[in-house]
Amino acid sequence: MAIPDFQTVLLPVLQALAQGERHLAEMTEDLAAQFRLTPEERALRLPSGMPRFRNRVGWAVAYLHRARLIERVARGVYRLTERGRSVLAAPPERITIAFLRQFPEFAILRPEAEGKPDETRPASGAESAEITSTPEERIEEALALIEAELRAKLLQRLRDVEPAFFEQVVLDLLVAMGYGSETEARELRGRSGDGGIDG
Repeated sequence: MAIPDFQTVLLPVLQALAQGERHLAEMTEDLAAQFRLTPEERALRLPSGMPRFRNRVGWAVAYLHRARLIERVARGVYRLTERGRSVLAAPPERITIAFLRQFPEFAILRPEAEGKPDETRPASGAESAEITSTPEERIEEALALIEAELRAKLLQRLRDVEPAFFEQVVLDLLVAMGYGSETEARELRGRSGDGGIDG
């Protein structure tokens, strides 16, 4: 089974707290077992180094806390609120961001409450479209796209420059990486009639 997205984790987190207070780490392990995650899936990490499933459980807890369905009683320890118990008394098939919007405490923290567009809502306004990535995952995906675009642009610019300029860029990079000094780099810069010296 693939790692479930954080909205899929919302209801199981709420159900896990039905028996009483739980520590986030313990609950994450129990949920990983409930979703039958393999050791490889449990080991998958975000580029930041955080385990992907733990990140998703963490965001599920944060969203449920914002909606006041759960409360924090100590560092990393959570329990159901009366509102959470009432939701579990007649649980929906699935808890989603759209479901959580019914609670004023959650709605006031959403971007549309401040007159900003809600980036979690599809452009069409259709509630059926689902967000599968946590905010942190979306940030890391966006950074990866920006870095890939920057690499492509830089590579193209380096291909378009004169050989002497490229040689200077390579020397500057080596000096910045700690290989040699600026003085040595100036001495290694090639020019016409230099006897074949290249940076």
